[in-house]
Amino acid sequence: MFDHALSSLFEEVVVIEEWPANATLDPEVVGVFYPRIENFYGGIDTGWQGRYYANVTYRTTLYDSLGEEVGSWTVYGRGEVRQLSFVWQGAGEVTGLALREAGARFLAGFRKEPAVIRWLERLQRPDAARSQSAG
Repeated sequence: MFDHALSSLFEEVVVIEEWPANATLDPEVVGVFYPRIENFYGGIDTGWQGRYYANVTYRTTLYDSLGEEVGSWTVYGRGEVRQLSFVWQGAGEVTGLALREAGARFLAGFRKEPAVIRWLERLQRPDAARSQSAG
């Protein structure tokens, strides 16, 4: 989900499977987003209509090109389906809905996040960011 969301924001997105052992990144990398599921739960309401719901909270941590944490924030998504014919079908559907909503919230609030604002300001002044990190 986040690969797609980030691809709509940036010219190029590179997936890093594992943080480099020496903690140095390719000089072309200007930032690293580390999304992880912080909370997930779902349930079934077995009333006469029946419904399945799922809630997901993602925490995204942003690192600069030097591997320093800039900040982190959460986004939340919820999915709900009524009148289930099969529980397993409803579970998959509402999970997908919750993930899509979290992705939409991530995109909608991206430029408003304080960590992103700081990061973008640093990118506009790369020499200032490097001297602050070194000092």
